[in-house]
Amino acid sequence: GSTLQVDNISFLYKGESHVGINENLMNRLSVSTFPNPASDNVTLNWGVEKNLELLVFNIAGAQVAKKTVSGSACTLNISNLETGNYFYKLIDGNNIVASGKFTKVSK
Repeated sequence: GSTLQVDNISFLYKGESHVGINENLMNRLSVSTFPNPASDNVTLNWGVEKNLELLVFNIAGAQVAKKTVSGSACTLNISNLETGNYFYKLIDGNNIVASGKFTKVSK
């Protein structure tokens, strides 16, 4: 078996035909997301003081929001997003410290 690491992605070779991709998740945070589903605002709470970057992606993988956040929580206005499922990543420097999803619903 071999491992090739590029930035925060590892490509693992495990013999004949098993190849996988793993993201290194350093210093993982536990995040609560509420309300979920939401129509106007969604709050992410990670419980410890941090300066982070929040990235939000739609179901197709396109980035739809980017925000620098500080403290132990943030509220994201999602009223301008289309209804559907969204994924987020919280990034500390070059490390993804949390990821999750939320659902945008109409009022």
